[in-house]
Amino acid sequence: MPTLPQGSLLTEETASQLQPSLTFHINPNTQRLEGTTDGIEAVRQAIEILFHVERYRYPIYAPSSGIQLEDLLGQDRAYAMAQLPNRIRDALLQDDRILGISDLTCTGEGDTVGVSLTVHTIYGDTRTQLELNEMR
Repeated sequence: MPTLPQGSLLTEETASQLQPSLTFHINPNTQRLEGTTDGIEAVRQAIEILFHVERYRYPIYAPSSGIQLEDLLGQDRAYAMAQLPNRIRDALLQDDRILGISDLTCTGEGDTVGVSLTVHTIYGDTRTQLELNEMR
């Protein structure tokens, strides 16, 4: 005896439809909403927001949102640089518009770690950077 209704309207085609990425545009200089953005610009904005939200900290965000960086602050720079690639990859691949990352490089100077990478999206590739302070 089947437990699900037969003849469901959900087909493979409707189950895998990509949702539009149209969102409000945040002006990086004024931090104010200014119109809307879509495509690669919307993904760039989502990456920027993702890098500034600590995962699991804010209940308003889904548990898959953000990146875990807080526990790396104050850690040995070599340890942080070893952890960053996996944490960045894990955070970015939560977004179904992002296909993968490449060319990820970590550099350290003083108490700062810089990360540069290419993000491959369904709209094309984009370069992005992240800088973390307070590494020993």
